[in-house]
Amino acid sequence: MKKVLFICDGRNVSNAAFGFIKSLNEEEKILLTGIFYLSVDFRILIPSSIYPDPEPLATLVEDEKEQVENTVHSFERDCTKKWNRIQNP
Repeated sequence: MKKVLFICDGRNVSNAAFGFIKSLNEEEKILLTGIFYLSVDFRILIPSSIYPDPEPLATLVEDEKEQVENTVHSFERDCTKKWNRIQNP
C-alpha cells in the first residue's frame, strides 16, 4: 500500500492533484493523508508606521482559519464519496 501526502494551503486546493490521487487509488489502494495550512500573506506583517495595527492580521488569520476548515471538510467529503471511509486522528 502506497502512502500519499496531500499538502496545500486552504485557498489553493488542486483538483488536478486530487484527480491524480484518485487514479492512483484505482490502480493500487493508497493511504491518503491531507495537510492544510494557512496561507498568510506576510507582506501585511511589515508595519507601515511606527505603531503597527494588529487588527488586519487578526482578521486575516480568522478568515484563513475558516477557509482551511472549509477545505478540510470538502477534502473529507470527497474522500468519503470516493472511498466510503475516512479516519480522523
